[in-house]
Amino acid sequence: MQRFLSYITGWTSTMAWQAGNALGIFLVGSLIQTMILVNDENYAFPSWQGTLLAFAAMIIAYIGNVYGSKVLPYWQNAVFAIHIIAYFGYIVPVWVKAPTATHKQVWADFQNEGGWSSMGLTLLVGQLTGISAQVGIDT
Repeated sequence: MQRFLSYITGWTSTMAWQAGNALGIFLVGSLIQTMILVNDENYAFPSWQGTLLAFAAMIIAYIGNVYGSKVLPYWQNAVFAIHIIAYFGYIVPVWVKAPTATHKQVWADFQNEGGWSSMGLTLLVGQLTGISAQVGIDT
């Protein structure tokens, strides 16, 4: 059974890797649409535009990986440094300026402001984005 199970494991990991990349590209397109929606309240959010934005993100990633392979290690180091700086540049103002909440509000006060039919469904829909990277078949 070892040979068969190794074969299945290899293909499962390959398919999960490809699905994870597709999810990342889809999220980039969705985030761009969300940024447009935040800045333009009249934006209709059509699905076909999200698909085009995902294709654009895929083409940019392809060009960067294929034609920018010589500078990619330097680019990764620069982006890593920017990521760390931006993390603190984001978290410090939020930490300082955010309104405080009581312990009970944080752990026991749930609100259904999305119009879902039940609180359980609201919690499950709200968790989808956060857990999508943690439920892959190869996890």
